[in-house]
Amino acid sequence: MNKWQKIYLFFGIVIILITVFLFIKNNVSKKLEVIFFDVGQGDSALIKTPYGQDIVIDGSPDNSVLEKLSSRLGFWNNDIELMILTHPHEDHLTGLIEIIRRYDVERIMYSGIDYDSIIYKTFLEEAEREGAEIIVIDKKQRIKLGDNLYFDILYPEKDISKEVHKNVNNTSVISRLAYGDKSFLFMGDAEREEELEIIDNGGLESDVLKLAHHGSKTNDENFINIVSPEYAVISVGEDNKFGHPNIGVLNMLNKIGTKIFRTDAYGDISFFSDGVGLGVVY
Repeated sequence: MNKWQKIYLFFGIVIILITVFLFIKNNVSKKLEVIFFDVGQGDSALIKTPYGQDIVIDGSPDNSVLEKLSSRLGFWNNDIELMILTHPHEDHLTGLIEIIRRYDVERIMYSGIDYDSIIYKTFLEEAEREGAEIIVIDKKQRIKLGDNLYFDILYPEKDISKEVHKNVNNTSVISRLAYGDKSFLFMGDAEREEELEIIDNGGLESDVLKLAHHGSKTNDENFINIVSPEYAVISVGEDNKFGHPNIGVLNMLNKIGTKIFRTDAYGDISFFSDGVGLGVVY
């Protein structure tokens, strides 16, 4: 094989690889995938949409989420279209900092509340350095992600960034993902007071409920009954010092026939949906 034949072969292989890559990219699976990561006593979830968007909600109490995120996104995917910080407690926040440093994050949404924390300050500095679009949530809003796929911000319903908050848990961003007939409700660490604040607004019923505050006793029974989830996910660390999840809350869920998945027992929990059916893998 002469010099020119080698050059033609090289470029031929490059063209084939590019063609295969574009084919894969343009033929994204029409299934929605929602993964709740096992990050110990903390929270982190990844949404992979049928339209190629990746959404990260919270980021674990350490950097353990990075390896999990990498394995789910794959080598070629370095883009995160949306990142949401529910509230600035370290068990939800810490891992987001390194994610921002390692990935191209397009948009970051958070409540904008004032909170005295070095990790929170570092997160905000890294977000600004990244050049991401930073959005302070000041109203309920709907984000259309594709045909029949919507991401709704349910709380906060107004600008709470200038308010004084004694309980940061009750500033948690609450969001709901709906794909066709199937839906997911993400609660952060919202406690009873915040749940009751949004309960009259309707539109809460969901197939999958990411239970608030690691299944603590601050979950409201009336709220759980209204959501009426088929599945509840509890992100919780094994033998944690807080006694999460609360036995009374587990009884509430069992009473309405909800299937409970705990990260301390099942590890990472993945849901798949085509908008009609719903499957779970753990």
